[in-house]
Amino acid sequence: MDGNQFLKTIVDLSFGLKRVFSLYIEREINLTYPQWRVIKTIRFSNAGISAKEIADILSFDKVTISDIVNRLIRKGYLIKKLDKYDRRRNLLSLSDYALSLCKNVTSIEEEFNKTLFSGLKQEEIDRYLSTTNELLKNLNNMNRSIK
Repeated sequence: MDGNQFLKTIVDLSFGLKRVFSLYIEREINLTYPQWRVIKTIRFSNAGISAKEIADILSFDKVTISDIVNRLIRKGYLIKKLDKYDRRRNLLSLSDYALSLCKNVTSIEEEFNKTLFSGLKQEEIDRYLSTTNELLKNLNNMNRSIK
């Protein structure tokens, strides 16, 4: 496979995964994929996280993250509190409702992965994951060298 075909295949796979998983998320829990990414990012933060930190992690601009956070607060997924150490900053955490939703999404992700990898042997999946991790490491190094 030449370099251009390889890159096209990776890009097609990436966009296809995002598109199909977005449909799973929207159908099952009535959230957009970006909203789910915000919830998942907050879930893995230990003690609350600011909207700016989420935007940095997800590479979202300020307007986009602000819109998503406000919608999630209105829907009852997020709780916003002043940072007790820096009163200029708000910290976001998940509501009990969002935490219970995260458990449901874990089963959705498992179903998605099971369907995605059906027909592949475990050895093929392991090799794919190993190769993908190496590519991601190389990509991160490329990104650091550009900055």
